[in-house]
Amino acid sequence: MHSWHQYIDIFVKRAFRALDVLEGHLTTHEYVVSDHITLADIVIATLMIKTSTWVMNDDIRTRRFPSLVRHFEAIANQPQFKPTLTPIQYLNKPIQTIPVDL
Repeated sequence: MHSWHQYIDIFVKRAFRALDVLEGHLTTHEYVVSDHITLADIVIATLMIKTSTWVMNDDIRTRRFPSLVRHFEAIANQPQFKPTLTPIQYLNKPIQTIPVDL
């Protein structure tokens, strides 16, 4: 049986693999599906709100996911979307997990 922090580590690794694929796509595309904003872009930006607050520190944002962050900020700053969000607060350093067995 895994401990709580091992589950978190497994989740983050799997999530980052998925984000790596998305980063690769957004390196050469402005939006996820089309040449304009679609529901896919909005869903990804919504997921990025918590991801950028909980697990993406400065180094990860600038070195590993610059295109994803560009996409997120472009969607989050759309006049139709911006009023629904709290201001973006990026994580400066990774949150340290506390090992607790489930």
